[in-house]
Amino acid sequence: MTAARPGLIRLMSAALACAAAVSCSSGHDSWTWFRTFPCRDGQEVSFDVELSDSCAYSIDLISRLGKNARIDSVTFCITFVSPSGLKAGETVTYPSDYPMLRQYLKAHPEDRRISTAATADYRDISWRYRDNVRPAESGTWTVSISIPDRGRAVMGAGLTINTMN
Repeated sequence: MTAARPGLIRLMSAALACAAAVSCSSGHDSWTWFRTFPCRDGQEVSFDVELSDSCAYSIDLISRLGKNARIDSVTFCITFVSPSGLKAGETVTYPSDYPMLRQYLKAHPEDRRISTAATADYRDISWRYRDNVRPAESGTWTVSISIPDRGRAVMGAGLTINTMN
C-alpha cells in the first residue's frame, strides 16, 4: 500500500499544478460581450459568462448610443445570477454626454475608467463598473443588463471582463 502512495501523490500534485496553471490563464485575459437591443420594447440583454472563484476580475459596462443621441447619463440595471441560482443586482448611472467625455479624456488620457469609440452611425462608451471582483462560485454566471427610460437613444449594451491576476 505504501508503494501506491508516491504514485498517487505525484498524480495529485500534477493535477493541482495543471489546475493552478489554467485557473486564471486560459490564454485570454479580456472578454467582451455586446448585443444590439431588439426593435421590440424592453431594452435588456443577457450574457452567459464563465468565471472562476480563484480569479479576480474587473468589469466594464458598455452602451451604444445613436450618433445624434443627446443624453446626459445612462442608467444600467445589472443582475448577476450565480451557477447555483442566487441573484444579486443593482442600478448604476454613468455620464454619457459624448462630447463632454471626449473633452475630459483628452485632458486626462491617464484615466482608464472610461473609454470611447465611434463610427459614422453610433458612439460606444465604456465605464469601469467594478474592480477586484472575486466570484463566490466557479461556473457559468448569467449577467443581465437593462437600460430603462431611454427610448431608442441607447442602441445596445454589453460588458468587458478582464482577469486581474
